[in-house]
Amino acid sequence: MTDSSGSAEMEDVRVHVIKAGYLCKRGAIFKKYKRRFFELYTTHMKYYSDEGGKFKGTIDLTNATVELDQDDEEFYSFHITERQKKTRTYVLAAIDENRLEEWTSAIKDVLSFTKDSSETQEGRSDAKKPSDRGAQEWFTIGMIHLKAKEHEKAATSFIRSMAINPDHPGTCFQLGQLHLKGLGGVEKSTEKWFKLTSRASFGGHQRASLSLASASRYHCDGEAQERESKPQRVSTINANHEGKQNSSNSTKNAKAVHSRVESLPPPPPPVFGGANEK
Repeated sequence: MTDSSGSAEMEDVRVHVIKAGYLCKRGAIFKKYKRRFFELYTTHMKYYSDEGGKFKGTIDLTNATVELDQDDEEFYSFHITERQKKTRTYVLAAIDENRLEEWTSAIKDVLSFTKDSSETQEGRSDAKKPSDRGAQEWFTIGMIHLKAKEHEKAATSFIRSMAINPDHPGTCFQLGQLHLKGLGGVEKSTEKWFKLTSRASFGGHQRASLSLASASRYHCDGEAQERESKPQRVSTINANHEGKQNSSNSTKNAKAVHSRVESLPPPPPPVFGGANEK
C-alpha cells in the first residue's frame, strides 16, 4: 500500500523545472549538433525536438559529472557524463559564453546540493526510503532558491521537504538558519533555530553540530537578541590538526544543547509573508 500524500509530493516535485531553454546536442554516432529544448530537474534532464515538441530522451544526473570542453574552439560546449550501469557522455553546446555559464552553474548546483545531502545521510536507516527522495529533491530546489537569495521560495521548498521527511538533516539546518535570521517570511525565532539545528546535528549534519557548539553559550544565556542582528560566524577548523577533535567536542556540546531545548514548547507553523506566492 502506498502513501498517497507522499506520492503527490513526489509527483509535484518532478514537474518543478529548475531551468529550461535551448542547447545543441551532439549525436552519439554522426557527431553532428542538433538544436534541442532542455529541461533541468533535481535528478535528471529531459530534452525535446522543440519547446512543446517530441520527447527525445533523458540524461540521468545521479552521480553524474559536468566539465567544460577546453579543446573545442568552435562551440561553447561541455560534457555531462552519466555514471550508472553504463557510462555515457553527452556533449552539449550553448550559443554564447553567458548561456554556457548559466547552464553549467545550474547543473553543478544540482549535483553539489544532492551530493552534499546524500553524504550527510549516508548510513542512516531511513536514507533509502522512497519518500526520502522527494525530501531530497525539495531540499535541492530550496538550496537553489537560497543561492539566488529567493528566501521565501527557499523556505517554502524546505517546508515541503520536511513534510515528507521531518528529519532530513540539510533541510532542518537550512530552515533553522532562516528562522535565526528572520528570512523567507518565517518568524525570527531562536527557539526554533535550536530545535531544527539540534535535529540536524543528530542527523549527521556537521555544520549544524559546529553551529550549535559555537553559538550555544550566547543563545542559552539570553544574549541572542543582541547577536542575532549580526551574521553568525562559525570558527574555521584546521582540518589537518583539529578537525576530528573539534567535531567530537561539537557533538558533545550539541547533545548538551539538545537536552536544554527538549523542554521548550513546540513551535507554531511558519508564517510566510507572501500570500500570493506560487
